[in-house]
Amino acid sequence: MSLPMRTRILPSMTNFEVEQYLQRNDIILVPLGVNEMHGGMPLDIEYVIADGNARVIAEQIDALVLPNLVYFSAGGTTIGRGTVYMSMQDSYLYTMAIARSLLSQGFRRILFVPAHGDTRVFMNAVISDFFDETKCPILSFDVGSVLRRFGVSIPMMDLHHADPVTRGDKLGCSTVACGYYRICGRLGDVPTGAEVNGQPGTLQDAYLGHEDPYPFAPIPGFDALHELLGAFMPIPIYFDQPSNHGSQPLPETREDVEREGAIGEAFIRSQLAKIDWSRYTDGLRKADRHFQEVALPRYGTHLPKARPVPTFRP
Repeated sequence: MSLPMRTRILPSMTNFEVEQYLQRNDIILVPLGVNEMHGGMPLDIEYVIADGNARVIAEQIDALVLPNLVYFSAGGTTIGRGTVYMSMQDSYLYTMAIARSLLSQGFRRILFVPAHGDTRVFMNAVISDFFDETKCPILSFDVGSVLRRFGVSIPMMDLHHADPVTRGDKLGCSTVACGYYRICGRLGDVPTGAEVNGQPGTLQDAYLGHEDPYPFAPIPGFDALHELLGAFMPIPIYFDQPSNHGSQPLPETREDVEREGAIGEAFIRSQLAKIDWSRYTDGLRKADRHFQEVALPRYGTHLPKARPVPTFRP
């Protein structure tokens, strides 16, 4: 007997509910984040972004979500003592262990959803080595990159627009971030501007005294750092000051945060709904079938030897 799903968050499910899901489907989304300094926002914002994206996408493609993978390589923000340090090797080994477990549990289609730039570096190795070991393709995709590919966007921060609240059709610079916390049921974790604006590590002071509210203010050294980092962070680097990362001001009052969170969630959901995310799960299934039915029978004798894994299920 099939019952309506109570939740898609795996640790919030009972074992029976997971077993019941696996009778009809085998998709799990794994948001990967980081715990790092981020201006006036909570340290895990770049995990919450990934978690929020995974939760919304899971509804569209009938997937489960494995949360709480927060501690991974942070990169330049290691200068902040709130940042939890994990090496690339630590991150790789932990992610590989999670992927092996999920496959053994019966999840054949595993999609990692990162929201932090450094994650792409070790995930390339995870995807390649996991496939060689298990002969099961897995996927890691940056939601922002996918959206931009199809002409959609979710701007997390606009350094040329630092008004923290939405005015007309112009989203506040922290509205989307608040929206992600609301999707994850954690909007109460976002502090108000009255609590954090002007703290060291934020740029509030750089915007004060201007006639135009919150005009763009250059960050010393940031442009040079950004040029070095590039799109995929090809070299290791440390920021030279806390305000180099995530330093936009926040809405001043709790009422403002609540309002911006609702606006941000509606915007996020509307943008993610413009993409057919099943193209990625369907693509994984097709790639898996081709390898199992064509490539492996032809070349399996000299390919890397696999550990015992569940049999491919059409």
